[in-house]
Amino acid sequence: MHAQMTITMILQAIVPLIFVLIPIGCAFTAALALIDVPGLGMIINLMCCWIPVANPLVTIFSIRSYRIFIFNCYQKFLAKVHLKYSAISFHPTASSVTDNHVSRNIYTLKN
Repeated sequence: MHAQMTITMILQAIVPLIFVLIPIGCAFTAALALIDVPGLGMIINLMCCWIPVANPLVTIFSIRSYRIFIFNCYQKFLAKVHLKYSAISFHPTASSVTDNHVSRNIYTLKN
């Protein structure tokens, strides 16, 4: 557990590097090179906004017990969705009107 926490803290320290320093460094380099990139400020701002999302994801994926819990919840959710949609079936009710020699079936949804 100690090793997982150490790895998590290192990765959480790297997240701002990826989401803040690299985009700002690119903007600074573009400004020094006199390259006009439309919307660059908005892109940098959007990148900075992802830090609160990235840090919990790093924690969830790097700590084994959290990862297993999330995976099990995901499997239960998929099982419920699968059961819900496997109970629904389509049944043809009638052959419909023939338009220009094209026959179609009308389907109803039955639970």
